[in-house]
Amino acid sequence: AGADGVLDAAGAVGMGGGVDAIQIGDFDDGGDLIVAQLEVLPAHIIIQRLTGDGLSRDLLAPLWTQKKVQVLNEIDKAMVRRNTWQGRCL
Repeated sequence: AGADGVLDAAGAVGMGGGVDAIQIGDFDDGGDLIVAQLEVLPAHIIIQRLTGDGLSRDLLAPLWTQKKVQVLNEIDKAMVRRNTWQGRCL
């Protein structure tokens, strides 16, 4: 990914043609999306993983996924700030 957060998809997979680039958002973008998804996910569904533990040398993007504990804490804070919970919109 470049400084602008755009990942050259063709180069990343070593194949030509098709997609020119994929826009990779920062966590602020993803955090809102994750909270919105949790609101429409039934409360009885258990989420096994919101972020992974990939090796830094293998990670192309998004780089914020390297901060697993911080990401989970920010999701929790966003849920409290929005006074929401998993399944609220159902």
